[in-house]
Amino acid sequence: MPGFAHSRLRPQVLMRGAESGMRKINPRAADGAPRVTGTGLSVAEVVGTTYNDGQAAAAMLVEPPLSPEEIRAAIDFCADEACVAEGAFCPCCR
Repeated sequence: MPGFAHSRLRPQVLMRGAESGMRKINPRAADGAPRVTGTGLSVAEVVGTTYNDGQAAAAMLVEPPLSPEEIRAAIDFCADEACVAEGAFCPCCR
């Protein structure tokens, strides 16, 4: 991913959120795809938009915009394959 160094953070740390008010990754959304809580966005939508169009475009997918930390949490969740332990998968992935 352009602009992001991959970190090997534990998924449970990412789900808690690093700062107050940060939207978290919900690994068990109703449709089975991990989502950014309160946005309706799947992790795949955030990762794909960041990859294809950049971080600024990904931030603007919702209002209020995603923070860089929220985008990074989605990318790290995906890169760490945290979904496997949760039994949740994005439709375009598996």
